[in-house]
Parts: sequence; structure tokens; C-alpha cells
Amino acid sequence: MTMLEQDDAELCGVITRFHEMAGDAPNFTKILNPQFQSPDWDHSRIVFAMKDDFVGNVKYRTLHGGITASMLMQPVVKRSC
Repeated sequence: MTMLEQDDAELCGVITRFHEMAGDAPNFTKILNPQFQSPDWDHSRIVFAMKDDFVGNVKYRTLHGGITASMLMQPVVKRSC
């Protein structure tokens, strides 16, 4: 549980309800199959196989921002409530 959630019972309730509603719904974690290689909480390393579907900018072949955001949110969601 994050500090914000400890201080905000309503936020904690919303997150708990989201988990109940989402259940086993498909998410990026299942699609990307990431490998979490973090040595500790201060250093994150998430690795996954790049696919053409993940490209956000065709000219520069960079990763789509939504994929980056979803991977960054995984630790937050897993540690909540």
C-alpha cells in the first residue's frame, strides 16, 4: 500500500473495486510477458521481446508510450491495497 493510499481511504476503495472488476481481464502484462530483473526496489529493469505491434513511432521505431506507461504502472498496481 502506498503512502497516498494509506492517507486516502476513498482512493484505496476505488483501487480495490477496480481489482474486483478487472479480475482476470486481459492486460498488457499477459500480452507483453515481461521479465522483471530488478535487483532491488530502487533499480527497476523490465525486459520483454519487442514486436512490430509495440511500435509507436514508425519513423524512429520507438516503443509506444502506452506500453511504457502500462509497464511502469505494474509495480504500483501490484503493491496497492
